[in-house]
Amino acid sequence: MSLLPKLALFAVSALLAGFVASVIVNVSSNTGPQSTVGSAPAYLLAGPDTPSGSNVPVAFNTTPDPSGSPVVLPSLTPAQLQVASKALVGAKPAKWINPTGFARITPITQFDGGPLQNYNCTMASGAMLARLATGIVTDGSTLRAHQAKQVGGTSLNDLDAALRNAYGVHYNFGLVRLESLKSLLKAGYGAVVQGVYGQVPVQLRLQKDFTGGHAIYLDGYYPGDPTHNIPEAYYVVDPLGHPWAHYEGDWWPAQAVDAFLAAFSGTDRASAMWAYPPGGTPPAVVNPDVLPMPPDPPSSETPSGSPIASVSASPSTSESAPPSASEPASPGPTGSIPPYTGPIFVGDDPVYSAVLTEIENARDGGILLAPFLDICLQDPKPPGCPTGLPATVTLRIPPAAILALGPTISVLFVDSPTANMAIVGYTVDPATSSDVRFWEVGLSPAAVHSASAMTTTVMDGKTVVLAQLDVAADTEYQFQVAAGSGLAAALSSVGGFTSGAGVSQFDVTVGSASAPTLGLGAGYTPYLHVPQGGLVPPLVLAASAPTCTHTGSFNGLSLCLDPVMDLKIASCTQATVAYALSGLDAVGVVVRAYPQGGADGVSGIVEATGPAPSGTLQLGCLTSGLTYTLALSAQGDDHGVLAQQTIAVP
Repeated sequence: MSLLPKLALFAVSALLAGFVASVIVNVSSNTGPQSTVGSAPAYLLAGPDTPSGSNVPVAFNTTPDPSGSPVVLPSLTPAQLQVASKALVGAKPAKWINPTGFARITPITQFDGGPLQNYNCTMASGAMLARLATGIVTDGSTLRAHQAKQVGGTSLNDLDAALRNAYGVHYNFGLVRLESLKSLLKAGYGAVVQGVYGQVPVQLRLQKDFTGGHAIYLDGYYPGDPTHNIPEAYYVVDPLGHPWAHYEGDWWPAQAVDAFLAAFSGTDRASAMWAYPPGGTPPAVVNPDVLPMPPDPPSSETPSGSPIASVSASPSTSESAPPSASEPASPGPTGSIPPYTGPIFVGDDPVYSAVLTEIENARDGGILLAPFLDICLQDPKPPGCPTGLPATVTLRIPPAAILALGPTISVLFVDSPTANMAIVGYTVDPATSSDVRFWEVGLSPAAVHSASAMTTTVMDGKTVVLAQLDVAADTEYQFQVAAGSGLAAALSSVGGFTSGAGVSQFDVTVGSASAPTLGLGAGYTPYLHVPQGGLVPPLVLAASAPTCTHTGSFNGLSLCLDPVMDLKIASCTQATVAYALSGLDAVGVVVRAYPQGGADGVSGIVEATGPAPSGTLQLGCLTSGLTYTLALSAQGDDHGVLAQQTIAVP
């Protein structure tokens, strides 16, 4: 199972204490203690990073030391957690996730920690437009502070004032006809638009219970392909999303967005602000038919009434509470701002640029991972190792005795910005190579895993080692930090934590589908949707297609991008995905197969949808000779990809 962390804050309780460790050693046949093999779970190394290889019965089994007093480690502050998570996984999603070229900007959330963050959807959307058009790096709370209205929601008039006051820029805005808006977006413009969130289907809403006035950023428009059952769509970046969770927006059907816009204005026009990115000449937009935005009504100390069938100055919050920054969303009382309980993240805060530059390649380099507790399993054994039969020996090892031989290890925290991932932070004095091993509680045999990524960062003036642990959802784990090597190695006390909501299963198998029924299903996105009981046709070589309007190159293969619906094939390759979610409030599951090695927008992407929380999906037909990345997301969730796996099609 390969899990890309779905970034949602979950609670981690970490305990450190003295433990009784059962260490597998080689004991002399004539002098050692009595073997107790079988009385404790067996633990196997899970990775090939040890001298003796994987699946070797080494490491340790732990039971609480009755004399120990567990210490609950503190959680990080939101700002500290931001530094730690960005240091390990970076602020930008992996490049393969969205090969369509969207979003063109780094998504920015309205939940940036400001006092009016719950009302700053228009300002956060405006921050994204400013990033596209002028390269301005800002956020919703910063813009909010540079205009007069400091109560409730804001209008495009307020956004215009904030941009002028803070950065001296101005973008066109007003009431524009929907067809003109689509022409602007198709020509390359970006736009901030205001609407009524309750008009958006629940599968698309990032907070299902929020139905009030809202603003979103539109980054593109796709005109659709009716002949292949693909609807017209907008590329939407919703400021309710969490960029640190790999959220980067998605395609929404134009029908849903148009209803969202019309419900706010009460006309066939959209309340919009638009701008064109630098690096070229904006294409001419003929007769956009724009009406000026009417002046805002007088502000009051409470949010305005519900949206009416005319232009409203701002998304209203009295019909439904503003969106919440907590996990999951829990709207606050009308007319007030709920207390902030979530992490403080800014979509692209420049304050961390130096740190990110230094460690953005941590996965490819980073800290040397040194194996431990398996040195005596090498063949030949190093000098000083005992000889004899393998046996499990129970040793009482006080933490002070363990640490005395090597460097001092101080475990500072266990926390996480994501499901399916925990971050262990610790210091090693003096600095030396180190590692974190962790294992699931209650399994026999159980695998001992290593950290999947490690790096360092400075927190509170100290150099802190950060270790990323990829974990299953809703599972209890124990862990231990080791530093140094050989007889000078040091071990921390054993800690424990329980992971939160996430993906508990993501198993992918590649096989052959005999005599497949080919067709195209319906869906929201401009991809190839797997029909019920069938598969989509694979891409064929352009030279062999009877007629081909659009061609593209993937991994050096020239393919016809037009689905050949009358294709006759005896068999094709399909991927079967068995999935399960744990603790996520999702309305469905989406799995997409992204072909790699091409730059042809939405072409060739295969999508299948299934029920939550568990199920099995078939994705195919997949094109021979291509490499695909399969990515799983939850519908109605405010994060991005939860799990991923790359496969090669023969």
